[in-house]
Amino acid sequence: MGIAVPVDPAAPPRSILVVGTPHRAAFADMMLKDIHAALGACAEDAHLFLMDSAEGLADVRGRAQALHQAGRAVFLFDLNGTFNLPPSADTPLRRRFTLLLDHPYFHLEKLAGNTQGLSVGVVDRSHIPALADWGLRCPVHFMPHAGPDPDPHPLAFRRRDIDVLFCANLSPLIIEEVFHHNLNRLSPPLRAVVIDAIGRNREQGAPVHAALREAQRETTGRPLSALSPADLRAAVTLIEHLTVGIARRDIVEALARTRGLRIHIVGNAPEVVDLDRLTPGPDVRIHGVLPFDQVVALMRRSRLVVNANLSIADGSHERIWQAIAAGSMVLTHDSAFMREAFGDGNGILFLPGETSRLPDWLPAQLKDADSGEAQAGKARSIYLRDHVWRRRIRILTDVLDGVDSAG
Repeated sequence: MGIAVPVDPAAPPRSILVVGTPHRAAFADMMLKDIHAALGACAEDAHLFLMDSAEGLADVRGRAQALHQAGRAVFLFDLNGTFNLPPSADTPLRRRFTLLLDHPYFHLEKLAGNTQGLSVGVVDRSHIPALADWGLRCPVHFMPHAGPDPDPHPLAFRRRDIDVLFCANLSPLIIEEVFHHNLNRLSPPLRAVVIDAIGRNREQGAPVHAALREAQRETTGRPLSALSPADLRAAVTLIEHLTVGIARRDIVEALARTRGLRIHIVGNAPEVVDLDRLTPGPDVRIHGVLPFDQVVALMRRSRLVVNANLSIADGSHERIWQAIAAGSMVLTHDSAFMREAFGDGNGILFLPGETSRLPDWLPAQLKDADSGEAQAGKARSIYLRDHVWRRRIRILTDVLDGVDSAG
């Protein structure tokens, strides 16, 4: 969970500002509230700011100034580098820690210009070499997603009226003309790199960063650091959104063909995939896009929740933890981190290599409600021990302890 660092007893007391900037997703509010509560449970002086507009910046700066004048060391935590402002006289921050929730190349433009006093957390171990290959010069720490304390009284499996819940959006990039429209907006050299990287990812299973690095080297003879942050963001958007979108489409289509299970599909799939041609069975319900709190409510009624964030190769996604907290089993893509954390037979199932097997494979996994409930209970125990925010937050506090010790 992190390396304990002796804290300098002469270091000033610290305060941590937990900041949500405007235009954030609904799940981010829940995550920030959980992190704020976890810091409080660790006896940290934590202050939560959920900004509705840029005017909220004055409140953050005012609180930082007041705490600084009271003799406290002020730290700031945010998501995705959105509060990456240079420390200044009116924002006296000792250090900033930003947690990147998706591929770091989406956020380089926010990070690259101001790394002084910055530490970065990543939710996938493969993102550490990705940042190193580009040349970002600041400390980077593996801090996988975590989740809230589990429901103390989860609904019994025999009373759950959803067998399988799929909740994710499909990128419009899986529509051929949309993909080519966006591809053609790139420069010809970058276009060639992206096409090569997509092939490496789809055919060889190479993670996005490794596929892009090798494609750049083979196609141009240059390292990834030769690409601008804007070019990297454009390249990763096309590669990741296309490959993940195709994988999600295949899962949705397999679920639509599955018979004998009560399956709910949440997200924009009907806008991207012609599900009617698959003649879904009478027990398949298509919801469309739903607010985050309604998705969590559906999880509490589900025996199995499908996590289809296949872009995280060696980490976890918050959907996994929300599902376990709701008392559900989880079906997810392969991840070295998840296998290390749970192994086999502990409430976590991994997607079979061929998605086309799902219609026959899934019913066998869910035929016994009592066995499924026992598996979900095993996952819950491991989750409560290691993966709730109260545990995960130690990675952040250890980083801050190191800063205090360094003086």
